[in-house]
Amino acid sequence: MYQDFNCPEKERVNNKIRDLVTDIFKNKAKKALILDGPSMTTFNTLKQVMDPKNITIIERNCSTVQQQQKHVHGNVFYGSVANYLDNSTSNANIFFLDWMGSIFGNRSTGDFPLESMLRILKTSPHRQLIFAATFCNRGVTAVEGESYFETCRDELEKALFRDAQYRVKESSTMTYKRNGSGAHMVFFLYVLKKSTNIDRSLCEYMLTEDRK
Repeated sequence: MYQDFNCPEKERVNNKIRDLVTDIFKNKAKKALILDGPSMTTFNTLKQVMDPKNITIIERNCSTVQQQQKHVHGNVFYGSVANYLDNSTSNANIFFLDWMGSIFGNRSTGDFPLESMLRILKTSPHRQLIFAATFCNRGVTAVEGESYFETCRDELEKALFRDAQYRVKESSTMTYKRNGSGAHMVFFLYVLKKSTNIDRSLCEYMLTEDRK
């Protein structure tokens, strides 16, 4: 279950995305796909600059979904990101996947962010996207010689985006702790541009079985 905290850093993250949406898609059609908690802080921030009917929330916890549906009619999907992709075709051009877990995935929950994000990017009809994601370093180790932040960044920029043939046009990053203690969160925000001349053989995925 996605956990909400009164977190100024999360507010900053949401505001960064909102401001970028305004800059990049000011007079263009906007559709967003997000992971959000019971307080719907990301949803409430994004609806300041776009039609809330064009924001879809994915949530796998039943009680959270029921709470969200009181405020968001018809735009909450009950299930995982993978479940959503199995049942829907996303036309979103704005993504904030606040995973609350490792970039390498979790067998017990069935969440594998890299796989789901690759499906999203490879099936996107848009040449330009705003793509944001947050990961947690709880229970995982980084690639030898790198910080967890560097490992996540490399997995995104040197593997995932190349594989899906998107180039990084703009980027912003941040690390923080949600509730002042516990595991670190690493936040990445990108403007991606489609580029079909990227050599996919240059992808450098570092995922190994022992780090899943």
